Amino acid sequence: MVSEAAGWRLLPLGWAVAPVPLVAPSQSTARRLAALGCAAAHRPRYPAAAPRVAVGHRIGRGVTMAAAKESAPATAAGSTVEYPRIDLYSWGTPNGKKVTIALELLGIPYTHHSLPLSRVKEPWFVAICPNGRIPAITVNAPGPQEPPPKPVDDADAAATAAGRGAPELAVMESGAILIYLSDLAGGRLLGEGDPHKKVAILQWLMWQMGGVGPMFGQANHFDRLPLTTVGRKYGVTRYTAEGERLLGVLDAALASRDWVATDALSIADVSIYPWVASWMAKGRSAPDAHPHVRAWAARMEALEGVKRGMAVYA
Repeated sequence: MVSEAAGWRLLPLGWAVAPVPLVAPSQSTARRLAALGCAAAHRPRYPAAAPRVAVGHRIGRGVTMAAAKESAPATAAGSTVEYPRIDLYSWGTPNGKKVTIALELLGIPYTHHSLPLSRVKEPWFVAICPNGRIPAITVNAPGPQEPPPKPVDDADAAATAAGRGAPELAVMESGAILIYLSDLAGGRLLGEGDPHKKVAILQWLMWQMGGVGPMFGQANHFDRLPLTTVGRKYGVTRYTAEGERLLGVLDAALASRDWVATDALSIADVSIYPWVASWMAKGRSAPDAHPHVRAWAARMEALEGVKRGMAVYA
């Protein structure tokens, strides 16, 4: 049951205010709390399909989502969503592009910090991401608007990060970040609460993380080596062949539907697209190969959220 006595909160962008509905705990939970001598506290309730809050745009090196361009539509309970403050540390790799695309498609406000790969082992970033790889996000409770932070690739990057304090939550690994963002947005791009669609999406997300990313990445690695490097030819041949095999799997799946996992766009599409776009741009596939993948990639490229997410690194 949704309580009408909802408090008013400040949205992180645009200085708009809106009530956030609260949900009372279940009767069984209330009884357990009463037995422990605790009050039955209410918890914030987010709608099943969280609306877009803002459309981001670059305002300078390393910073996006500076202002709201459109207001969030009201939910059935007459409220809008208050998102936490998200800081993204990333670089223009396929894994980095996944996250900005997801953020733009979902309309979640964020601040992007451009982090060169040469700096991912610095102690301040390892404290956020123990694996020392981009992308990673930090999540904090929403608060008043702050001045845009200095880009991470400035000389005082560590001081800038330290000045924001220890985050309430830090998430590494692009796949985990995509799942978190979809959950934050009420399940959008993750099956909208349908468990069958969700598992279909997750299996293709794992397919990308375990196959496309590593194999395409190894092909890129060996291809960049000097021509005289021992083992280069073997590596290029092996990983290009495996990449083509994986594209064949994807092409077969897309022969019967427009999107990778279900009948709608999902984080499976988001996770795979930057890798495929990079592969195709390098001309690794024959021009007439994988026609269904190429048609799908054209559909992805035409989406405004995808354009904005890719443009962050332009």
